[in-house]
Amino acid sequence: MNASGYTSQRRRLWTFLWIVACAWLLCLMGVPYGLVPIWLFAAASVAAFMAAWWLNLRLVTMARRREDGLCWKCGYRLEGLDSKQCPECGAAINT
Repeated sequence: MNASGYTSQRRRLWTFLWIVACAWLLCLMGVPYGLVPIWLFAAASVAAFMAAWWLNLRLVTMARRREDGLCWKCGYRLEGLDSKQCPECGAAINT
């Protein structure tokens, strides 16, 4: 994954968060009070936030490993390797 791929994944993440936030607000405005319990919206919001947080953490970790010369998947040090695969996990190495 190159820098542009990382940027496009971040853009997709923020687009997803924006859509979830807009849908949540539209649901709150369009549903009469008391018809749907507020805990349902709260649970959906927490689940969406946790999924986005985990994805962002994963993307940042992968990018940081790649910048440090490590395998993006397992963190194996790739200095001095001639192959295009990580010897530890078999992930493709994009150089």
